Amino acid sequence: QFLFHFQRFIDKTKVTCLKWLPKSPNLFLASHSSGHLYLYNEELPCTPSAPSYQNFKSCDGFKIDVCKSKSTRNPLYKWTFSNDPNSCINEFCFSPCGLMLAIVSQDGFLRVFNYDKMELIGVARSYFGGFLCVCWSPDGKYIVVGGEDDLFGLRSKILAREIGGGGIARAPGAGRGGDAQRGLER
Repeated sequence: QFLFHFQRFIDKTKVTCLKWLPKSPNLFLASHSSGHLYLYNEELPCTPSAPSYQNFKSCDGFKIDVCKSKSTRNPLYKWTFSNDPNSCINEFCFSPCGLMLAIVSQDGFLRVFNYDKMELIGVARSYFGGFLCVCWSPDGKYIVVGGEDDLFGLRSKILAREIGGGGIARAPGAGRGGDAQRGLER
């Protein structure tokens, strides 16, 4: 058994979601309630002390740091989306093709990335409260998100490019016994 994050040098907050990268036998992502997302390689050791990072990519709305050390160690990358203490990542998932990554967080944002290019494709905001869960449709055309606002939203991957969540379909009765099919509004 090999433990990652045993000494809690990397992030002192709880782990909220873990996923293997599609088509990769060794790489996986771990999100934390701090709002950070870390990339690990299961074949590499973790840093023996608190890691030092250097900027790899900074863009509007997120930044990616690389672990700075003499030899390659975990975590390989650290993604930061917000300095807001309420930005806990609740869940993330890859599209069926493995190229897109959808991330939902307590700050009420859905963020969609082209993972391979490390580019933000779009952002959508919840009505109020945080998003708690996210899932792609089997064909990769839609993303379904659910949150604290007692609603779930169906977003097309294309419409997710519109900042602010244009084209949102909501089921007002979802979570309260309403008819989700009849309640979908555009």
